[in-house]
Amino acid sequence: MLGILRIFLSVIVLALSGYRLITKNLEFIAYMMLFLGANVLVTG
Repeated sequence: MLGILRIFLSVIVLALSGYRLITKNLEFIAYMMLFLGANVLVTG
């Protein structure tokens, strides 16, 4: 269960960071940090 959640959160973070790098748009950086923090919490 936690492994699937960790992979899901990692994919979201990678997608948001890739979008940010391509478009240079800082609009979603707060969501990226939120999902990154949740990923760290799940990973332990």
